[in-house]
Amino acid sequence: MKSFAGALTDREMRAVAAFVVDEFVRRGAPNTAYHIPENGWPDHREKYAPAYPFVRGEISLDRPDADLTDEARAGRRLFLGACVTCHEPISAKAKWESYPLSHMGGVVRNPLDVISRASTYGVHDRPFEVPGLNETGRRGKQIFDDNCAFCHARDGTGRNWIGAFLEPHPRNFTDPTQTAHLRGETLRRAIRDGLVGTSMAAWRNVLGDDDIEAVASYVEAAFLKPEPREASERR
Repeated sequence: MKSFAGALTDREMRAVAAFVVDEFVRRGAPNTAYHIPENGWPDHREKYAPAYPFVRGEISLDRPDADLTDEARAGRRLFLGACVTCHEPISAKAKWESYPLSHMGGVVRNPLDVISRASTYGVHDRPFEVPGLNETGRRGKQIFDDNCAFCHARDGTGRNWIGAFLEPHPRNFTDPTQTAHLRGETLRRAIRDGLVGTSMAAWRNVLGDDDIEAVASYVEAAFLKPEPREASERR
C-alpha cells in the first residue's frame, strides 16, 4: 500500500480511518457496496448472479460437475473466469486463471464484450496486435496481456478501467514524453524492482530474468519508438 500523504489531507485521512473503524471494527459490516451503477456496474447482480453462490461459499468449487445444475456449472465458469480476480476462492483445490476486468465488468479476453459495450475505457482493452514479433516478443506479449495490461491496458495507454483510477496513473507507453528514457536497462529495472510511490510493483519474485527480458522486449517493440541513431551512439 503506497502512501496517501500527497493525495489526501490530514482531515481526509482521519475521516477515512473513522469510517473504517465504525464500518468494520464496531459494526462488523461485511463490506461496502462496490458493484453499483455509480461505480460503473449498472447490471452487476443480473449479469453475475450465477456466480454469487461460489463467491459466498454457498457452493464449493470442488463439487463434482455431476452434482451441479446447468446454471451452477455456468456460475462456476463465470466465477473462475472473472470474479476470482478479486474474490479469493474458498477452495484451494480449484484451478483458475485470472485475467483483468475492464469497464463495467467487461471481460477483456472476450473482444465482443468490449465492442458491444464500448466505452472510453473498454476501447483500450480490445485485442492489440503487433506484427513482426519474434519468439521472445510473442512470449513477452503473452506476459504483458496476462499481467501488465491489468493496469497499462492492452494498447499500452493505461487508459482502461483500472488504469484510469490509479494515482498516479500507470505510464502511458504511447506517450513519448513519458518514455523518453524508458529503454534498455532502465525499462528492465522498472519491471524488476518496481517504482516507489506508485502502484508499479516489483516483479522480480514473480517473473524470471528471461520473462522480464521478454516483456521488456515486447514493450519496446510494441510501444517505444526507436531512439535517433546519434543519441544511441552517444550512449
